[in-house]
Amino acid sequence: TTPGTTRGTTTGTTAGTTSTVQATGETTITIATEETKAATAGSTTAG
Repeated sequence: TTPGTTRGTTTGTTAGTTSTVQATGETTITIATEETKAATAGSTTAG
């Protein structure tokens, strides 16, 4: 993926966290529940 074009891309569920790359390039780390991890794993979307 070309830097600057990745928007809202969710990557990884390591250690129960979800890392979301925002359009600004900032990375938001959130604690994911088992349900969230399962949903994220099946619906990862690249903008």
